[in-house]
Amino acid sequence: MGNKIEKLPFKLRFGYGLGQMSDSIPYNLYGTYFLFFLTNVVGIPAAIGGTISMIALFWDAVTDPVVGYLSDNSRSKYGRRRPYMLVSLFPLFLITILMFVAVDFGSTGNVVYYIFLALVFRTFYTGYVIPYFSLGAEITQDYDERVTIQCISAYFVYIAVWVITAGPMVIIDFATARGVSYSHAWTIAAAVFSLVTLFCGLISWRILRGTEMVDKRDDLCRNESGKGLMTVMKTYATLLKDKICIYVILLRLTYIFAGGIASAAFVYLMSVNLGLSEAKQALYWTLYSAIYIVDIAICNFISNKTEKKFIMGATVILGILVSIIFYVHGINSFNELIVFTFLHSFSAAAFWSVGATMLYDYNEVVEFKTGKRQEGAVSGVILFAQKIGSAVSVWVSGMVLSAVGYDGTAEIHSEAVKQGILFLNTLAPALVSILSVICILIYPINRKNFSLLRKALALKNEGKEYTTEGFEKLL
Repeated sequence: MGNKIEKLPFKLRFGYGLGQMSDSIPYNLYGTYFLFFLTNVVGIPAAIGGTISMIALFWDAVTDPVVGYLSDNSRSKYGRRRPYMLVSLFPLFLITILMFVAVDFGSTGNVVYYIFLALVFRTFYTGYVIPYFSLGAEITQDYDERVTIQCISAYFVYIAVWVITAGPMVIIDFATARGVSYSHAWTIAAAVFSLVTLFCGLISWRILRGTEMVDKRDDLCRNESGKGLMTVMKTYATLLKDKICIYVILLRLTYIFAGGIASAAFVYLMSVNLGLSEAKQALYWTLYSAIYIVDIAICNFISNKTEKKFIMGATVILGILVSIIFYVHGINSFNELIVFTFLHSFSAAAFWSVGATMLYDYNEVVEFKTGKRQEGAVSGVILFAQKIGSAVSVWVSGMVLSAVGYDGTAEIHSEAVKQGILFLNTLAPALVSILSVICILIYPINRKNFSLLRKALALKNEGKEYTTEGFEKLL
């Protein structure tokens, strides 16, 4: 296997980062607004809406591992990853629009319709994201360069967050002011941002041509790729026996679960608790994205000067403390919401930039142990756990909203409803994040032992003598 450790030119950094838009736009549109659309536009009860999202995300139990394994073992002359990205983009574009079309097939018919669309959405979203994310571990194996490309990707994450959170409110406000119905305005907004998803994905796909690593063990890979389901199961069983893999899985699962609870409930905080107009919400998301973009640069700088574990652990602990304080105090105005966001934002900025590279660094451990590059399988199993966290979090948000008596058709909401919404945005994610801190503390890869591992791996791949001294605990 080729050993890519060089610094990347700006074009490749930009091209890889731009592809993140085609991950983050549909991800955030689904995570932020799908439950709200089901409850407030279609009229589906919150508990059922949360269950729809959970069913769809559990479908990733099938699609994530399969896509990861297939992309690892693809023998296409066009590459292992990029063909899957291309094939998935066009259906993802169409399905994202259809999910935000309000239908009236009756209570049961509506539920079945949106379950079906959500399942198809998750299938093609996985078809793009797993190969794209896996490619990030291939285009460079440099410890710090991986942080750099993920920070650039994180900039695009929060550009996407800004576009997909503020944008729909602007479009809906603009469309309804000109006589378009509220439900049709949501469809128009989904169509606009689905087109952006398609456009960015195609540009990234084109720029990244030729960046995939070439496996010199073609005969071995071809023989294994033909063994079918048993090989797939064996691949994932091996990964799930590895302690480092378990640490990364639990970190991403708990963090995404914590963030997903708040993400699904955040639009309710702005609409119900604070009574913000669509225009005011759009202003918030603009400020939010600007704050995060600054935070990402700070996290990148600190990570390159210290360790990934330090910046991850410190920012998550800060987020926990801020959430507890604001649960006690409350979030009672737009200005307090901005203060809460500013103090809490470092955690998410570190996770989406530095945290992603913790997964990438694990790929060299896997190659050293197994003799194979398995970025797709590693990404598949870990991102599957991440999506499980997201699935359960949306369901939990829906169940809590239902339990406190939330009614999407009501004009006035009780204090119990508002307190439940505040709980979902502050204390609930803080309690779950304590588990994330534990996972960060026991994660064993650092700059020093990763460097020793990579040098030994290069010697091993060349058939030369090597030693495992200094990184034994990684094995």
